[in-house]
Order: sequence, then C-alpha cells, then structure tokens
Amino acid sequence: MPSLNKLLPILLFILVLLVGAYSASKLDIHENLNKSIPSSLDMDALKPVIEKGEKAVFFSLNIEDFKGDNHKIDSAGNALVTALNDKFGSQLGALQYRSDIDPDIFNFFVEEHLYLFLEKSDYEAIDSLLENGNVVKALAEDKKLLSSAQGFGMAQSIANDPLHFNQFAYKRLSKGLSLQNMLATEGLFVSTDGTSLMINGAVLFDPKEVSNVQLFDEQLGEFKDNWNQNISNPELDYFGSFAIVAANAKQIKKDIILTVNLALIFIVGLLYFYYRKLSTILFFVLPGTFGIAASITFVYLFKGGISALALSASAVIMGIVVDYSFHFFSHLSQDKDAIKTRNSIAFPLIVSSFTTIVAFFSLTFANSEA
Repeated sequence: MPSLNKLLPILLFILVLLVGAYSASKLDIHENLNKSIPSSLDMDALKPVIEKGEKAVFFSLNIEDFKGDNHKIDSAGNALVTALNDKFGSQLGALQYRSDIDPDIFNFFVEEHLYLFLEKSDYEAIDSLLENGNVVKALAEDKKLLSSAQGFGMAQSIANDPLHFNQFAYKRLSKGLSLQNMLATEGLFVSTDGTSLMINGAVLFDPKEVSNVQLFDEQLGEFKDNWNQNISNPELDYFGSFAIVAANAKQIKKDIILTVNLALIFIVGLLYFYYRKLSTILFFVLPGTFGIAASITFVYLFKGGISALALSASAVIMGIVVDYSFHFFSHLSQDKDAIKTRNSIAFPLIVSSFTTIVAFFSLTFANSEA
C-alpha cells in the first residue's frame, strides 16, 4: 500500500502530461489581433466595415512607360487579372481595374443636364470663361491637348465641351474623387499622377484563419516575383490587411519563442548558479510543467483555443511558479525536513496562489476574445 501511495502521484503527473500534450496538439492558437478589440454595440456596428477591409486586396501596375495609352493600360490590366484568376481562382475574386460606369454615357448625361449640377457661384465662373481672352486661351489648350498622346480618344469630349463647363459638375459630384481623371482614362482606375493602374479584389477565404492568410501571402509574393522577372510586364506590387496579419502572426510567434526561451534560460541559469545541482533545478521546473499541462487541458476543454498574445504571458506565469518553488527550497534548507517544510508553508502558499488566480481570472470578464 505505501508503494501505491508513492506511485499514484507519479502516475497522475504522467497522465496530466499526456493529456496536456494531446490538448496542446489540438489547441487552436490564433494570432488574430482583432480579437483583442473589446466587444460592444458600437464595435459590433463597425464589424462589417472591418471585415470588408480585412478581405480587400489591392494591386498596382507601373504604367509610366505606356505614356497614357489607354489601350495598352487596359491590356496590361486584363493580362494581370487573367493570370491572377488562373493562379488564385479559389482564393481571390472580384478583381476589377475599370469602373462599372460607362464613361461615355456618364459624360453625355452631364453634358445634357449640366444645369442640374450648377450653383450660383458656378454661373459667375462660367461668365468669366466666356470672356474673349479666356475663350482663346481655352481653345489653345484644347489644341495642345489633342496634339499630345494624352489627348488620344478625347476629340469628341473636347468638341462637346471645348470650354470645360463640365468641370463644375464633376467637382460637385466627385467630393474628393477624380471623376475627370476616370473619364479621361475611359473608366480605368489610374492614379491621379498617371503612373499606376490600380486593381482591387477580395480574398474568398476567411481572413481570420491565419494559416490560410500566411499561405496566400507567400504564394502571392512568389507570383509577384515571377511576374516582375518578365521584363515585358509592367512592375507589379500589392498591399492589403492580409499582409499585415501574416506579418503580425510571424512576428508574434518569434516574440513568444524569444521571450519564453529567454525567461527559461535566465531562470535555469540563476537556479544553477545558486544551487549548483541539476536535480534541484528539475524539481523547480516540475510544478510549472504540471501547471502548464493542466491549464492547456482546461483551456482546450472549455475554450478550444487561445490567443498567441495570451501565450506570451506564460513567461510571467513561469516566474511566479518558480517563486513558489524557491520559497519551499529556502525553508527546506533551514528545516532539513520536506514534510515539516510542506506543512509550515502550505497555507501561505495556497493563499498566495489563490490571489494570483483571482487576479488572472478577472481577465475572463473583459469584453475581448483574446
């Protein structure tokens, strides 16, 4: 019977370790920083906006060499969209580099119904444009524009509005958007300075699945490198919140590994310097190992997953556990009796550990999933 009493704690320890190892293999460790945002009615209202931003992907093509040739720009945009669809058909969709609005129809509507968009100040500006000197100047600028590459395909538009009265309507409609630029480029999403073609899209998978995000980011990086290696292709670049998520996940993992390892190395080094016995260090680490295995099991059973940010606190927890072991061995060096030492410090340590548990347990009431 005494031998059974000695074996029972060892068997229990091994069982907890095995269950903890199994739970750790099944535990969902997420690096989604949005889960650290508190849940509230106001934040819930913003969730659709945040989720839309999470799925957005933007590409840019350097079109400086095309000299404003809309046909070449359109061909380059179409080639990129085709290549992206072939490579990422199940991961990426809604690719668009041109407005759905027909520029000719929109322009015609503005020309025919200009009065709908004008205000009193606009009429005063139009009067000044009708002065002889301004008319001559405007027509000279039109001639210069038609003679340049940028004026390709704009002859009809200039003929319909040689003095540029439509600009007043565009200013009212745009509210910060470059509608005139969109019309000049036949609806292509060209940057204001004319150097880049913008292509927008959206990922088709859940951007909260960090493993999928990281895989997509790696594949897209390879696609970009291969595309840019072809000198006939305009230079490609991309951006989106998914790239930030992938970089954050990678950095969080690095930080966790670094902080936990540094903490363990420092703790083990300090203990060895003080006690000079590896067996003593093992006894210091065993309670922490048992506690980690048990906590992982409970987290897996009741939550199913844990934030990587929360895992970074494990270095702090390990330090607290080592403090308890240090108290025990400090008293043991004086009493020379393990049972007596246990009995004398058991109650203070239990109370101390209870206050620590309460402090961390209070975090469960926070309106955050992290």
